[in-house]
Amino acid sequence: MTHDLREKGYWSSEHCFSAELVRNLYVLAQSWEQNGRFSAAKIGRGDTKSREETIRGDSTCWVDDFTEHSLAEYHGAMVEMTQRVRQECYLPVRNLEAHFAIFPENSFYSRHRDRHQTVHGEQAPRLLTCVLYLSPWKAGCGGELLLHPETASSIEIRPLQGNFVIFDSEMEHEVTKTLVPRWSLTAWLRG
Repeated sequence: MTHDLREKGYWSSEHCFSAELVRNLYVLAQSWEQNGRFSAAKIGRGDTKSREETIRGDSTCWVDDFTEHSLAEYHGAMVEMTQRVRQECYLPVRNLEAHFAIFPENSFYSRHRDRHQTVHGEQAPRLLTCVLYLSPWKAGCGGELLLHPETASSIEIRPLQGNFVIFDSEMEHEVTKTLVPRWSLTAWLRG
């Protein structure tokens, strides 16, 4: 994992988390959505945040408590991953933030970066973006993640249930138009 992160800027695996954990997280995300905990995702920061469906069409629910349900198991695995990244990639990762996301049918997220410029007093920057795909997926359904490394051709990551990808938050990326609802759990490792 860390070798690919250092050399290519990303790493992906279909077997990083157990199928049972992925299913439990998927069920949890769906129940939170049914309970009205999701809201339309916005772009920008602070007072300038706005909903721009021509750029981003997903809805999200931020995870504030990792002790709930199967989130504790997920969080434990992410803490272990954070320790490896600190030791082997020499990144000053200090904390983690995460949200569930649903991309409804015909939605997408235009090309962007997850690392924003920080201003004095703001949170430390996002260093790595981690996406765990939760919903079943078949070829032709859309919703692929396209990574755009500066020194290589674009890389397509299929949103197969259980697939996990971690990449440099500075790397440009996008989500292609999905033809079926696409659920994920996205985390950022911050400095």
